[in-house]
Amino acid sequence: MPKTKTFPIIMLVLATVIWGSTFAVVKDAMNSINEYYLIFIRSAIAAFPLLLYTLLKNPKSLLNKSIIKKGSIIGIALGLTYGFQNLGMLYTSAGNSAFIMASNVIFVPIFLVIFYKNRFNGKSIISILIVVLGIGLLTYKDGTTLNPGDILTLIAAAITALHIIWTGRFVKNSDLLALVTYQFIFSALLAFIASLISSPESFTQSYSNESWIAMIYLGILGSLFCYFITVWAQKFVDYVTVTLIFSLEPIFAAVFSYYFIGEILGTQQLIGASLILFGIMFFEIPFKRLFRKTAN
Repeated sequence: MPKTKTFPIIMLVLATVIWGSTFAVVKDAMNSINEYYLIFIRSAIAAFPLLLYTLLKNPKSLLNKSIIKKGSIIGIALGLTYGFQNLGMLYTSAGNSAFIMASNVIFVPIFLVIFYKNRFNGKSIISILIVVLGIGLLTYKDGTTLNPGDILTLIAAAITALHIIWTGRFVKNSDLLALVTYQFIFSALLAFIASLISSPESFTQSYSNESWIAMIYLGILGSLFCYFITVWAQKFVDYVTVTLIFSLEPIFAAVFSYYFIGEILGTQQLIGASLILFGIMFFEIPFKRLFRKTAN
């Protein structure tokens, strides 16, 4: 492995660990913080330093109407993702949430077919079937109906896929800093409105030091740092490697959930979680390219 790739990969793994830890942090924080207010503070904390930096570096980019429009689209998508994910975790475990959220990778080709007339290939179909089976095993319990939290989290995973597609299209012709800044600003605005409607007392109540530590952690590390590292590292590391590293996120989430909030996945859930990971890896690994290199 070239030395130039070593540090970016280490940082990607660190970002994956941090993102994995956020599931347990969010689950625990919502015991004392409204789910929408948590998103508002998290997004606002991430937006503020980016806004200041962009104002100093390239203030004109913030006046670009196209960037504002694109930033609002992915910002609302991000806010909705956080919203459905947080709502889901009120009814399901942090471990379930992490593995179901990881299935967003499989939603991407589905939406590309629906909205952009792409075609399925055999590998995509097999991967989707494996992940669907994994989600079924992960969420199905003793003849009962699906947990509403799992369904809400699945919606969050689908919105994440749209966010990935739109971001990939928008970032090609937009100033990156301004685009990401508006993403967090609009995510914060959406969460502000939701928390104002559902829990106006959230803005006046006092929070413990532990709650503020959780909100700052989610804002600075879980949002700002991880998003920055994701974009920066892709200048040095190929997309497949990035995605495979990120597929470890639910594993880290399960570990943190076990150690910090005592959640344990049963045998059936572990099999389902493993199938989700296998389906994601099967989808992302470029077998044709690897076989071609081996043949040469």
